[in-house]
Amino acid sequence: MHILDCFDVLLTARSGRSRPCCWVPNSERILADAIHEHLETVTDEATFLAFVHALVIDRRGSAEYWKNGSIEDFLAAARAWAEDSMFNTIKVIFMPRWLFSLVQFLPLSLFASYAFWYGAPDEARWREAFQLASLAALLQLAIVLPQRRPASRLVLAVNLYLLLGGLAFLAHQWWFLQLYDVLRESAIFISMLVVGVVTTIGSRAGFIASQVAPRAAIIRASGLLLVATAVGLIMSVVFRGDRYLAAVFPIVALAILQRVLMHRLHRKYAR
Repeated sequence: MHILDCFDVLLTARSGRSRPCCWVPNSERILADAIHEHLETVTDEATFLAFVHALVIDRRGSAEYWKNGSIEDFLAAARAWAEDSMFNTIKVIFMPRWLFSLVQFLPLSLFASYAFWYGAPDEARWREAFQLASLAALLQLAIVLPQRRPASRLVLAVNLYLLLGGLAFLAHQWWFLQLYDVLRESAIFISMLVVGVVTTIGSRAGFIASQVAPRAAIIRASGLLLVATAVGLIMSVVFRGDRYLAAVFPIVALAILQRVLMHRLHRKYAR
């Protein structure tokens, strides 16, 4: 279960509601909405502690709206609501941040390792590598997309690259696979640039995938990440055929840059 879903349980226990959507008095509803809005900003340790602090202040200043006054009743209500609703729905798998950072490019690593394990791959090896990696990409997306915080756009772009390759083999779209063969590593960065431009223009979180910063700051950070991705594309063209210089090192650098930019945005704007 995701940590934010755990706190949804606690907030429901706070208000004593058997269902999240049932009616509550207007004054209580305003207070509950404010706490839930604060919950939506939780993305790391600092914002988590800020949310807990807000919950403490809410308890001290609005205790009359807490339907479960004792810790026993509070925890019992949380457990009852979870058993009645959350545990009967699809679970969201929560990973520690260090573990997610380690495995976020696992499908791509799986693809490269399988394809090149015995040297330059033949057509059969390419097909098997794309099919295996596309299944891993689907599994990862099933874990990542239901999370409350926006999914890493770099991960989405890499998985899009793998899924399109797997679908092309499945549908016998040889022209598309020939295009992949011509582009080689640069196809990954082209996918990243497409996802980056679309998410920067079409989503509130932008290419950087931040929930806490104002739109102008998100645009600036997304722009920097787009420029870095373009540099990665140039490297993939210059060092075409070298897996490390054309793909591994630039992708790792982009992932690190994204984390640095996200950390700066959270440190400056998360309160």
